[in-house]
Amino acid sequence: MGFVAGVGETRLTIVSVETLQKRPPVGRVGRCPAVPSEDNLKTGAVPLTGRCSVTSAERWLRRPGGAFKASGKNMPNLKTLLAKYPGATTFKFGDSDVMNAELIALVRAGKKRATCGRAADFEEDGEVPPLKGRRDIITNWDGSPAVVIETVSVERMAFDDIDEGFALAEGENQTYEGWRRDHIAFFKRNGGWSGDMEMICERFRVVEDLTAN
Repeated sequence: MGFVAGVGETRLTIVSVETLQKRPPVGRVGRCPAVPSEDNLKTGAVPLTGRCSVTSAERWLRRPGGAFKASGKNMPNLKTLLAKYPGATTFKFGDSDVMNAELIALVRAGKKRATCGRAADFEEDGEVPPLKGRRDIITNWDGSPAVVIETVSVERMAFDDIDEGFALAEGENQTYEGWRRDHIAFFKRNGGWSGDMEMICERFRVVEDLTAN
């Protein structure tokens, strides 16, 4: 079965569920592409892929049944949020539903205020990197909106140049050594790692926790 996925800013691509499931995640401890489930396809609640541009998001919303379905009684859907936060993109954390849920919990607890990803992954996928001042939407693994954040700062640097202050601001480890160990393992299982690979390092603040509505 195929579905239409937004890719970058300018085009749509027909891909199959099987093809998407074989692709590795974007390789960002903080950003990875959404893989639609069969239930998503049946209900029309199809996740956007990775840090999707607003253009791509709006294409989904114009598609019959393409808007996200709210997962909570009073939770706004994606169409409402895109109208409220013009220019927003959507993304997920990690490379699994468990990791995504754990990292969203850290954001809600005030422990996670930074994330990073391989610059090459954004470039290869035609995705728009984080921009200072832009407000973006973190989604649950099923594609429903979870938290709205605002990018406070963005820096590009080699993986080995990321310092302890930024590493601990990610909120995932108690030590810099633990952060390096876990991030190296993540990138190795998602496309490869090297100490000189260029990273996009983002600090953010929470604008709205959507479960609080």
